[in-house]
Amino acid sequence: MRLDLRHVNEQLVASRERNLEFVQVLSALEKPGSAHIYLAAQKDTPQDSRAFIAWDKPGNKWDVMVDMHPAPAGKVYQLWFLTENAAPKSAGFIKTGPTGHGFVELEVPSDIGQITAAAITLEPEGGSAQPTLPIYLHGKS
Repeated sequence: MRLDLRHVNEQLVASRERNLEFVQVLSALEKPGSAHIYLAAQKDTPQDSRAFIAWDKPGNKWDVMVDMHPAPAGKVYQLWFLTENAAPKSAGFIKTGPTGHGFVELEVPSDIGQITAAAITLEPEGGSAQPTLPIYLHGKS
């Protein structure tokens, strides 16, 4: 019986955390000038993988919700800013829990220029200077 109560408590905590994420995302999307980017699974990526970025343009930040298979040991998911005139720039790392869900708030550099898309790749722990193939998720702004 005690083990079942622990499991229920863990589920309640996870649900509360997810609700707080939704509140943060909705708050970002309610701001004037905000936008969103939906990242869809690419070829050879499990089709249940997806990400959603709430882009608070006035606040220069992204709230990123990800549902993917957990990254294998020694690997990390890396998010990329994609622009028309520059090489992809790392936006940071996304850590997923045992269920594959991850949430991160990232600052968007004010000097990055026009962001046209976002992508997620699987990189060695510590990340890469440039994305390696394959691209797991991609979405246009």
